[in-house]
Amino acid sequence: MAVSMIGVGVCTALAAVFGSTVVVVALFGRSGVFIGPFGAALFLARTQQADESVRTQVFTIGAGLKVTASAVGAALIGLAAPRPGSVQLLLAAGSPLLAGGVAIGALLLWDLPAGAVLKWCVIRCTITFGSHRGWSGSRLLCQHSRAMPLPHAGSRNW
Repeated sequence: MAVSMIGVGVCTALAAVFGSTVVVVALFGRSGVFIGPFGAALFLARTQQADESVRTQVFTIGAGLKVTASAVGAALIGLAAPRPGSVQLLLAAGSPLLAGGVAIGALLLWDLPAGAVLKWCVIRCTITFGSHRGWSGSRLLCQHSRAMPLPHAGSRNW
């Protein structure tokens, strides 16, 4: 997912640099190629991680958050309306680049001593979230396909 976000950001940033309509259209097309796997991975993760009894709520809340974030992003980029289109595209490219960079940084930190804080936060959030929806939280599957055992959601022995 991080690579998809970075790919979208790079294509958007490059579209700001090139003046040729053909190149810009090709870059936006390439951006769509990057966003496709991101959407598929997002829906797969929601389907696999959400209990069947709350899956509809998870998808609905996820969609609501996405629409809300899009509205906030549109309002923020609206502040740049007096700026040239290339500046606006560079600003828009910053969000996926930042998100992808943070995700890759988190994955790199995961196995380092500094990653202990990250692991604690993920475990704590998983247990807290899991206990609110009745999920036992027995395992957390990481992005890099390793599994990390977690205590039962009601357990505080971590």
